[in-house]
Amino acid sequence: MPWETLQELARGFASPAVYAICGWDRGASKPMPTEIPRGMRLAFSVRVCPVVRKASAGQSPRGRRWQKGQELDVFLDAAWSQPEAVLDREAVYAEWLRRQMARPEKGGARVETVRMTRFSIERMTRRTNGSSRSVTVIQRPDVTLEGVLTVTDSAAFMRMLRRGVGRHTSFGYGMLKLRRA
Repeated sequence: MPWETLQELARGFASPAVYAICGWDRGASKPMPTEIPRGMRLAFSVRVCPVVRKASAGQSPRGRRWQKGQELDVFLDAAWSQPEAVLDREAVYAEWLRRQMARPEKGGARVETVRMTRFSIERMTRRTNGSSRSVTVIQRPDVTLEGVLTVTDSAAFMRMLRRGVGRHTSFGYGMLKLRRA
């Protein structure tokens, strides 16, 4: 957003105390790129919530159950689907990110390297709608992944930058931070 536009918005909507301390004479802005060329290598960092939404109700070989439409941590989904396999959480999340980035209309990038730098299980509360509202506490993975990617489709990559990676972008997940590789 151009500096002048930001100042105009602040003039109309910011509190006087906030507007007074902004130092409008020291501000600057520059236009953001409208395209990132195909073939460009970029280092990235992204905080994601790697989940998969189940298409139908089911049960794992070890008796774990899920409902249609339920979201599962992609690592749990892989572990429940392949109970005899020895899985690495970082590798499962890296593969999930590769799939997200390679989606034809929504990704536009090929992940060259990726490593998990942070992992935790976060609790979120959800309220139901309707006359009998209730609160449900859900747990979701909160993962930070870093690495290097190559842009394969400029238009799709720009859409991904605007939209974010994966689900739960409205909760603060999915924003790609980029720099030259």
